[in-house]
Amino acid sequence: MATRLGAQTNHHLYLAKLLLQDLQRKLQAGEMAETLLLDAWGQAVVWHLQDTFQALIAELAEKAKRDLDTVVQVLESDDVDAIDQLPAELRELQDLCRRGWLRDLLGASREQVQGAVQNIDPLALREVSQQHYGSEELSAWFVAFDALIDRFRETTIEY
Repeated sequence: MATRLGAQTNHHLYLAKLLLQDLQRKLQAGEMAETLLLDAWGQAVVWHLQDTFQALIAELAEKAKRDLDTVVQVLESDDVDAIDQLPAELRELQDLCRRGWLRDLLGASREQVQGAVQNIDPLALREVSQQHYGSEELSAWFVAFDALIDRFRETTIEY
């Protein structure tokens, strides 16, 4: 199961990478307006990075032999004792969720979801997000996630 979860984490991270590369290529070529590219490709990158985050939590929970729902609840809580019971990787994720680049990424993801929920006409063409994240910020999120996953996998102790 952990191998499948690791593959799922890798899959979403790779798709985010492909979208970023295409976004940057299209921006350099001037193929479309930057706003349109960031609406489409940028939001897709955020979506795949959010899925990467969820898959990584599942992967780490499985390796630690912990119930995924319980781990998610602890990550979202302020219960210091419960957080201290988590493996170091999950504690670090919880800390990053509270501050830093991961908090910003998750905020962007929540904003996208809220914008989509507000759109009640399925045929309406509208922006899902009012916030545009530049390709530099999207790239920084990707690079940080890639480095974090690599570091976790190098240092994770099988429980």
